[in-house]
Amino acid sequence: MTKVAEHNENKQKEMIIPKDKDGNEYELRNLTDEQFEIAFVVLDKIREWLDIAIHGKKDNCEFKPLRLTVMGQAGTGKTVLINTLVTVIRKMFGLNNTVHVATPTGSSAFSVQGQTLHRLFQIDIRNPDNWENYLTRRLRCFSMREA
Repeated sequence: MTKVAEHNENKQKEMIIPKDKDGNEYELRNLTDEQFEIAFVVLDKIREWLDIAIHGKKDNCEFKPLRLTVMGQAGTGKTVLINTLVTVIRKMFGLNNTVHVATPTGSSAFSVQGQTLHRLFQIDIRNPDNWENYLTRRLRCFSMREA
């Protein structure tokens, strides 16, 4: 399947946008100042990546991937931040598969409307050696939320 055909097929699927407990979409304006700072860093890195992808490298600069750990106690807003970023990025690109949210356990996957790591990467738990093939061929961005 060509990239254009894949894009058109995905675009026709209904967008899966996370909703809060009241059924509202997550929005950047509802983040705390600290959450917004983190979201800004992530979205600015996406802008940088798109700029390089569209216009090419400038002055031989290499794209440096963002490696970010968001930590905090229960109730500090990690899930809100993740769901807000998923909402913004999916709307930005108009595709569901621009962001996949995966966690190590089913209970944490449920709280962020995601899936377990082994399901996302199609890892047969009886044969976990097949994960590397998926990662090296298809993965561009990876974010993990601990239990």
